Amino acid sequence: MKLNLGCGTDIRSGYVNCDTLALDGVDKVFDLNHLPYPFDDNSADEVCMKHVLEHLNTDLPKIMEELHRILKPGGRLLIKVPYYNSRGAWVDPTHRRCFAFDTFMYFVKGHWSNFYSRRHFSSGRVKGNPSKFGKLIPHAGLRKQLSVIFGHLIIELEIELIK
Repeated sequence: MKLNLGCGTDIRSGYVNCDTLALDGVDKVFDLNHLPYPFDDNSADEVCMKHVLEHLNTDLPKIMEELHRILKPGGRLLIKVPYYNSRGAWVDPTHRRCFAFDTFMYFVKGHWSNFYSRRHFSSGRVKGNPSKFGKLIPHAGLRKQLSVIFGHLIIELEIELIK
């Protein structure tokens, strides 16, 4: 099973599309702020959350533990979130949090500070998607370092975590 959590109007074929609102194409309606989610342990091959986590009120470590619970061993968690130093991170009045490159690594085995959660993903990867201005800096590593000082070089982060 593949889950598209907080799908809104991004209805994906082959996924169970879930949202708080009963929009066209939404298969399951529930509030992502309320745990546990209505899925069995180890039931999902993939969970997709595209620009959802920044809107939730629930404690991030608890959400990550819940997503870990739902995923099968070897399952993929795909996340897109706003980068903390981008122009759009705090413009939306419904954003509760934004994220840095290392935020999700706290939930990966072997991270020096993974004590915030009882459950840990086996591996993780983070990619920063650059703005038009950020694309002028062709080297991703340099762009990442400069993005801490200069805003809006990176718009969003794409995260892949493997259970």
